[in-house]
Amino acid sequence: MQPNKQVSLQTILLVDDMPENLKVLGNIILNSNYEILVASSGTKGIEIAQSESPDLILLDIQMPEMDGFEVCQRLKNDEKTRDIPVIFITARSETDDMVKGFEAGGVDYITKPFQSKELLARVKTHIELKIARQEMAEMAATKDKFLTIIAHDLKNPFNSLLGLSNILIDEIDVLDKPEILQHIKIIEHTAQNAFSLLQNLLQWAMAHTGKIEFNPQKIDISELVNESIEVIKSQADNKSIHILTNIVGNHIVFADKNMIGTVLNNLISNAIKFTKNGGYVKLVLESSFNQTTISISDNGVGIPEKHVKTLFQIDSKHTSTGTDMETGTGLGLLICKEFIDFHKGKIWAESKEGQGSIFRFTIPNA
Repeated sequence: MQPNKQVSLQTILLVDDMPENLKVLGNIILNSNYEILVASSGTKGIEIAQSESPDLILLDIQMPEMDGFEVCQRLKNDEKTRDIPVIFITARSETDDMVKGFEAGGVDYITKPFQSKELLARVKTHIELKIARQEMAEMAATKDKFLTIIAHDLKNPFNSLLGLSNILIDEIDVLDKPEILQHIKIIEHTAQNAFSLLQNLLQWAMAHTGKIEFNPQKIDISELVNESIEVIKSQADNKSIHILTNIVGNHIVFADKNMIGTVLNNLISNAIKFTKNGGYVKLVLESSFNQTTISISDNGVGIPEKHVKTLFQIDSKHTSTGTDMETGTGLGLLICKEFIDFHKGKIWAESKEGQGSIFRFTIPNA
């Protein structure tokens, strides 16, 4: 069975100072399975676009205080809204107005009175183009991420393995037993990290190519949490980090055991990585009527505010080393996002630099 990701309706923002125009546009669009947002002025339209990030904007040209051309220019000058396609609404079709609209950043125009079929055809075309651009950008970012991991993050551990192996081969007769053991332990640790990275890379590739199986079933999440803690316990012990949990008894959810196990392993491992020796990692379960929320918190180094929002984005360039100089690529968090999306759940992070982080995700109850 192939995973089905959550699909939401496209959202269209209507900006017009005439209530009757908004009503006509709204009726046409709502009947075509789109969600709508409404603004009766250019200023309000900009505010809504910044906060809601609609998929498309239908923008009237003739408005008091701020006309459509200025609204469009402001939208295109804002990083948050510059990629939202804008279709101008006008009662005129003069060439000068059309040219001015395109120069302001518009992608198309529709003249009044509205022709439903024409309006919907243009809306559909430009939303599809926006989705195609997003997919192309994601594909490019995915390719860049793969190349970075292969060229740098995989190369480094293998260089270490080769270097340490050569030392053992060349100096085996002069090294004493404790020195040999120390080199072997470093080799083992490096190999484990490389293997973990390869596993994540394989899972991510399978998820992106639709080759990963999604088999949700009734499972006891408390049992799965305990299994993950047992797997990662040695990593915590090496840093004298205490793993605390309030998860006791049976808590049945409807989930893919392998996927959620991977999510737990990644999030607990990350929490340990960014927590100093002697700290703690805490797991908390909260169950509501239809879903369960798992929280993994720590009292570690925390994450700068500017990076928190981009943690689960493929094009994020931010990577950090752990408190014991552990390396990471951010790939584990991308896999977590993929797997939680398959469950139609949510995953997010809260953090304060120097005070620790909390990662939360939701999965459906059985």
